[in-house]
Amino acid sequence: MKNIGGIEACAIVSRDGLLMSSDMPDGIMGETFAAMSATMLGAAETATT
Repeated sequence: MKNIGGIEACAIVSRDGLLMSSDMPDGIMGETFAAMSATMLGAAETATT
C-alpha cells in the first residue's frame, strides 16, 4: 500500500472491532481506530435499515 500515492494508513478490521492487520503512521492507535470503525459501521447499518 505504501507504493500507492495518497494512502497514509490502512487497516483490516473485523465487524467486532478486532484489528487484524494494519500499517499506520506513528500517532494513530490501531486498536482505537478499529473500535471506532466497528462502531461507525454499526451506526451506518442501523441508519440504513
